This record gives sequence, structure tokens and C-alpha cells, in this order.
Amino acid sequence: MPRVRLVDFVRREVLLWVSFAVVGLSALVFLMAFYLTWQVFRAREVERLHRADRSWSEAVASARKLLGVLSVQLRHLGGRGDVLELLREIHASYSPAVAYAVFASSDGRVVSYPSHDFRPRYDPRGRGWFRAALESPGDSVVIKPFLHEVVGEPAVGVVKAVLGEGGEVLGVLGLDLLVGKAFSADGALPRGALYVLDERGRTIARWGEVGLDPSPEEVDLLRRGEEVLRWRDLRVLVGRPSVAGTHLVVELSLSEGLISSLLVALAVGLGVGGMALSSLRRVEVALGRGIVEPLRGLSEAASHYVGRGRFDPPEVESPVEEVSILSLGLREMMGTIEEQLRLLRDSYDQLERSQQQLEEAFEALRLKEEEVREAYKLFTERLGHLVERFDEPTGAHVRRVRALSAFLASRVGLSPTLVEQIELYAPLHDLGKVMVPREILSKRGPLTPQEFDLVKRHVLWGAELLEGSERLSVAHRIALYHHERYDGSGYWFGLRDDQIPIEAQVVGLADVYDALRSERPYKRGMSHEEAMGVILLGDGRTRPEGFSPTLLGVLRDFSDEVELVWARALRYGP
Repeated sequence: MPRVRLVDFVRREVLLWVSFAVVGLSALVFLMAFYLTWQVFRAREVERLHRADRSWSEAVASARKLLGVLSVQLRHLGGRGDVLELLREIHASYSPAVAYAVFASSDGRVVSYPSHDFRPRYDPRGRGWFRAALESPGDSVVIKPFLHEVVGEPAVGVVKAVLGEGGEVLGVLGLDLLVGKAFSADGALPRGALYVLDERGRTIARWGEVGLDPSPEEVDLLRRGEEVLRWRDLRVLVGRPSVAGTHLVVELSLSEGLISSLLVALAVGLGVGGMALSSLRRVEVALGRGIVEPLRGLSEAASHYVGRGRFDPPEVESPVEEVSILSLGLREMMGTIEEQLRLLRDSYDQLERSQQQLEEAFEALRLKEEEVREAYKLFTERLGHLVERFDEPTGAHVRRVRALSAFLASRVGLSPTLVEQIELYAPLHDLGKVMVPREILSKRGPLTPQEFDLVKRHVLWGAELLEGSERLSVAHRIALYHHERYDGSGYWFGLRDDQIPIEAQVVGLADVYDALRSERPYKRGMSHEEAMGVILLGDGRTRPEGFSPTLLGVLRDFSDEVELVWARALRYGP
């Protein structure tokens, strides 16, 4: 890297900094001006959006109030002619917002204005709007937006049940409000594009210089109250929910605030740049007198130290306090360098000795951890032997369950640590049976409901014996939950799906497989093929829905290995 004088270096760096400062400040002013301009513009357009929403809401509310008044008048009208005249007056007063005024009587006859030739078999009583009005006879009902089949424009229906003096239904009075005509023309519409969306997010009406209709993704964001930025054409979508399940969306332009923001940014940038260039010359002169010359003398003294091993700087006279402090600090520093080098050599020797001690301590810790692991392994084996002496078939059973559980856990993708813990604690899954009377466990005939309920409690007793230690947490969960089933049909708590800890699911499946394979005083042992058929297909008592589909897939895919693991455990133990 080429070397330059300090003055030249500072000039270059300061000039670069000033350039960055001018650009950064201009950008900041630009962003602030743009933000303020945009907020004013956005607030004005959003207010127009609110006015459009109020216009739309008031149109629907007025129609509902009108129907409430007219439904009372209809009770006293004499015949079809009077009803038709009333509908004509409604249409004349509220056109073009009201496309059609309709009265459907309870006997299925329909009167409308303007007149419409309904199909011969048209029965309004089977229509959704008629039924909706009868479901809420005391209030008018707004029907969701639909495409009017006569005028071909989006419309919203407002209906009201007409009741007689005795509360009997005389019919239903309805108005078809055209969405495009319901907005007032008094400047409520925003300057940008306005979209009206139905509850499915489809655009049913639009005004202004519209672009692309909002996409499904944009509709989802608008419904959550978020604004949508369209970078491709510098536009922003802002929406709000409205009546009748509709959603109003206005499209605003970002470009209107750019020009004024640019002019302000350029003016500020030129002003800052001129001030910076004026100050740069004064900085250059001050640097030469107060810093450059004193530092040159210190630099020459440092070069002499490298060549002769002696540091003898000249007396420094500088108005800059930091330069004087630097000179004094250099003198003191060089006096301590040799001392620090000596201490560094001593520290290096000490570090070598400390590293050896650390390695010895780490090895002792590793051996202690191995002793603890072996102690827990011996603990589980002794408890397994206790269960074996209590109930010999169960004792042989726990050795095979340990081997099967370790195999299934390793194939289902569990961590090596959890696989090791499952193998270590699987023999304790039936530990609670030591609390069950031995005559019940060895009974040859079927158990009574009271006896079976007592046997089921072995999961609670086993968990109680294993609780209280973090190291036995896996063993505790295995003992407590290994009889829970994936479909919720197990005991004691009726857990289902992933509410059951994975270690309990693994041991539970191994437990069932070995129980099917094992001979008992009250049943013969099944072959591997028979046991696989019962677990994967079910036999009335055992159902595949009771086990995790993932574990069943492992059992099916590694069927041959499962048979070998069970046979080896039967012959030699785990």
C-alpha cells in the first residue's frame, strides 16, 4: 500500500467522509420529506376511503330502515295494485341505487318494480333470501353480494319479513342495491383506484385509474389490516372491511411525493458540501502545525530504536494535548516493554503447566461420568432382577423388551442419547407390578374387572417409584405412559397422538410384540408372522390405530431384524 503524508491522508479521508455525509444527509432529508409528503397524501386518501365506506354503509343502513317502515305499511294495503304502486314509489325515490323493489307473499306470488317476468315455476319461498328474512322476522337482513342477473352488475340484497297484526307472515319485502350506484358522487371516492371485494376476495366493482385487481395473497394481507406495496408500479394498497361482507381497497401512487423531496435533498446537499470544502482548508493548516511535525519527530526516534535499540525522541512542543501525552506515553511504554517480554515468557511456561493440569482434570471428570453411567445401568439391571424374581415370565419379558426397544428407537431416528436412555430404562416399564398381588399376576383364568383395574394401576405405582430424579425422567415417563395408545384407547390417562412421549410409544410397541410372542399360562406364544399380522392388521383386541404410523412403518420395514433381535434376546439376554 503506497504511503502518503498525514495531511494528504486526512484531506482524502475527510473529503471522502464529507462526500458520504452529503449523500447520507441528502438521502435522510429525501426520505423524511418523502415520508411526510406521503403521510399527508395517504391520510387524505384514506379519509376519502372512509367517506366512501360511510357512503356505502349509509346506503345499506337507509335501505334497512326503509324496509322497517314499509313492512308496517304493507299490512294495510288492499291488493296487488297498491303494493305495486308502493314499490314504484320506492324505486323512483332511490333509483339508480335501487335496481329492483320486490314483494314476495307467503303464498308464493311475486310483485316487482320494474316489472320482471319470473319463470312459471319460480317460487320465492325456496330462495335463500326469503328464508333468511323469515329467520329474523324482527329485523331486516343484508344478503351477501351477488351478480344481478337482470342488470348484470354487482348487487347487495336487503330483505325484511312483513308480519300481520297477529304476527303471521304476510310475505317478504326486498331491495336490490347496486354496489356501483350506492356510492355518493360528492367527492367521497378516492383519487386513486377503488376496488370493492366480496367475502371471497373477488373484485366485484372498481373505479378510477385501476390497475391489476388485488391478488389472493394481497387480499389476505389487506384482511389482516396490512398495507401492500407494489414496487413494479410504485403503488400502495390500503383496505378496510365494510358492510355486507365487502372489503373496500384504495390504490395510492407513491410518485406524487418524489419531485419535491428530491429538490429539498439537493439543496441541503449542496449547502453542506460547500461548508465542508471551506472547513477542509483550515483543518489542513491546523494539522501541519499541531500534529504532523511533532509526529514526524516521534517517528524518527522510533526508527532509531529499531536500528540501535535506544529510544531518544526530541522534546515535543505542540498545542495539541494528545500529541504531548503520546510522546510521554511512548517513553514510559518503551521502558516497560522489556519487563513485559520477561513476564510473557514466564506466563508461557505457566500456561504449559496449566494445560497439562487441565487435561488431567478433564480425564478425571470423564472417568467419573463413566462411573455414574455404569452405576445407573447396574441400578436398572438390579431392579429388573427384582421384577424377574417376583414374576418369572415378566422377568424374561423385560430383557426382550429392552433389546426390542433399543432397536426400534435407533431405527426411528431418535438421538443417540435418548436411544441409550431407552435401552437403559426399558426394563423398568413394569416395575409397578411388584405392587400387584402375586396371585393376580399368576392367575390362570380371566381376571375380574376389579383385578384388572388393580393390574392397570401398576403404571402409577411404577411411576411413583421412579419420580423425584431428573436422571430417571425417561424411566418415569416409560413406566407411566407405556400402556397409552396412539388412538386414545390406552390407560391410565387416555392420551393420544404425540401427547404420548416417544420413549413410551417405543417401549409400548415392543411390550405388545413380546407379549404376543411369549407363552403364558393362559395362552400359547405366537410366531413372528402371527404377531406381525395382529399388530399391523388387528385381531379385535389389538388394533394398528393404537400405534404410531411411523413406528409401525419401522416395524414393517425391519421385520426380519426384529425377529432376530427378539430371538437373540430370548437366547442370550440383551
